[in-house]
Amino acid sequence: MPAALVSSGKPARSPSSTSKPDSSHTVAGPRRPVHARLIALTCSGWHFRDRPSPASPVTPLREILGDQTIGDPLKTRERVGRFWRSERLFMDGGLGYCAIEDGRIVSICISGYVDGTVHTVEIETEAGCRQRGLGLAVARAFVAGCLQRGFLVHWDCMQSNTASRNLAERLGLVRADEYRCYYFKL
Repeated sequence: MPAALVSSGKPARSPSSTSKPDSSHTVAGPRRPVHARLIALTCSGWHFRDRPSPASPVTPLREILGDQTIGDPLKTRERVGRFWRSERLFMDGGLGYCAIEDGRIVSICISGYVDGTVHTVEIETEAGCRQRGLGLAVARAFVAGCLQRGFLVHWDCMQSNTASRNLAERLGLVRADEYRCYYFKL
């Protein structure tokens, strides 16, 4: 997975960041860099170029995160745990929305990393539920929630990920930067 960078080129940090040494210095054996071009998109204003989708209602993640009766094929709690030390820290400093269908979470959009008021986007829709406007719905709620709170939205995606780039652009985000990212398979 590529390292997330803010458009200044500095690593984004979340409240779960620790002072671990950079993993590129601890890799044993030959290192083979994987080159990737990433595009950074940031919000320059809020407008919609399309009508709201008729997708499932969007629910703030904080309302259902601890609910054991909701199915979770996207492993939302694990995903939050990858970026945040605890659910409580996520609730206090992050933001997230999900779409629920048939009693299970099928699309989520959360703050992956936070650096001051900059919130980076972590988004996923279950494979069988794509192309139905669910990703657009949760991303739209996430961006609106960020802007209402005075946060800046930062969306990174691989240049080859046209679906992600198109979704960000549909939300009104504009290309702010393009940079090369190196990462190593461990």
